[in-house]
Amino acid sequence: MADLEAYSLDKTQKQLRDATHSDHLEEIKDTINHYIIQTLK
Repeated sequence: MADLEAYSLDKTQKQLRDATHSDHLEEIKDTINHYIIQTLK
């Protein structure tokens, strides 16, 4: 965890977002959001 902390503290927010961007992740988040919205209706 200390290595991860040191790594993340040396990066800008944009670099961190770019490093974790995933189209698959966006698809999963969209699916979850859709499910939540449908459930709350």
